[in-house]
Amino acid sequence: MPYCEHFGDTFGKENRCAREADTLLIHIQSFAKLPAPVRRAMARYATLLHVAPGRLIIKAGHSPLFVYFLLSGACIATDPATSDVRSYSAGECFGAVPLSDPAAPRKVTIEAVVETMLFAVPVDEYVQAVTTGDGTDGAMPIWQCFGPFKDTPPELLKQLMVIATAARYEANQIILPPEERKNICFLIRGTCKILRRVPFVLKRTDIGPPACSPAATPNLSDRSSRPSTSVSLRSSVSSDEPRTSNGLYAVPPGTMPCELLQGEQLIYRMLSLGELEPHAHFPPLRLLQTEAAVYRSQSISSTKVDILQRAVERQYDSHWKNTQSAATKIRAPRDSAQGASEYERESLAAALDMTVLATTPCEVLVIPKMDLVRILDVESIRQLVDPDYEGVVGTRVEDVQKEYLSAKRWETGRASIVAEYRGRNRSSSVGTATGYKRAKEVPS
Repeated sequence: MPYCEHFGDTFGKENRCAREADTLLIHIQSFAKLPAPVRRAMARYATLLHVAPGRLIIKAGHSPLFVYFLLSGACIATDPATSDVRSYSAGECFGAVPLSDPAAPRKVTIEAVVETMLFAVPVDEYVQAVTTGDGTDGAMPIWQCFGPFKDTPPELLKQLMVIATAARYEANQIILPPEERKNICFLIRGTCKILRRVPFVLKRTDIGPPACSPAATPNLSDRSSRPSTSVSLRSSVSSDEPRTSNGLYAVPPGTMPCELLQGEQLIYRMLSLGELEPHAHFPPLRLLQTEAAVYRSQSISSTKVDILQRAVERQYDSHWKNTQSAATKIRAPRDSAQGASEYERESLAAALDMTVLATTPCEVLVIPKMDLVRILDVESIRQLVDPDYEGVVGTRVEDVQKEYLSAKRWETGRASIVAEYRGRNRSSSVGTATGYKRAKEVPS
């Protein structure tokens, strides 16, 4: 059966003038969301196709020729490898090629279900439009989709495009492993999940006295050569710290204890912060103290370095101030324990424990962090570390701990209510209504 990408001329192409094409294309939701320079460039090459029901548009294993915008009708896509099926309706786009490998063979077969009308844009023109726009204003649309770069001078965005590397990841592949801080990734397609390794202290009565050893006291980077802190847990965790009914405490950043009291255990939870969608960047742009000197030695302005270091301090400043006075009482000034504590504090603030996992096939642009900082102007760097643009990536450890403990408190309370309800239900059928009413009245 002939299909659209190789036998498109049999479908009766209708070449439209630019104004008429724009009028139709702007009603396609997936097309309307593109930046204006991209829309103008694609409208020049878009061809209107009419496809009969049952005709193939894309065939798995063949080279891509077009990217399609569905004006009317419906299509269905089938993955021969997994037998997965999905549908496309009016307003959607399909057949978009990865910028990292535009010539990669198609992985799915797509056919029209009913009489379908769509616009086809040649792959080469699609890639050129996405990366360089229509060439009228020197804009770089692929970057201007990212909020922090909306006001960045075009000449700087062009420099970013030269050094950027496009990379593709399949679902469940790790995009960003822990401790990675050499690169900054910009998500241009797909979705991914953010995970963080967050410390807590568990108060238990069934464990013996802890041993002050690397094995008994895990740290964020799992490097046994790192010095351990000698801060007593009871001194560094205030009575106001949030905790659950089973004795799970939040650990203030920078107070990783080695000398745990009897019945206390340092544990870690791998927590999900949420999902990232296209036009997000990760990991958060930060500079540790050990990196700052290196950046200055590479002729990067002190203003930029200070902005990135203040972004680290902002992450733990309020929490640390509340606990610093108690912690410093039991520390020897400028000792190795304090140095380790500061490193732990900076590591959490810089999100070195962060892992980013692809939940769907993803495509990212990867830029070396030092080159990114060197090229961008000061205002663009300020925008990159702005909490409004960082989103969940910039969530403070303190806030993650509080939210997790709050959820645990609710789960514990709910389990207690359910147990009480079941106990009453077994003892007397009369207590059923009362137990149900009490469960509904528990605040979340």
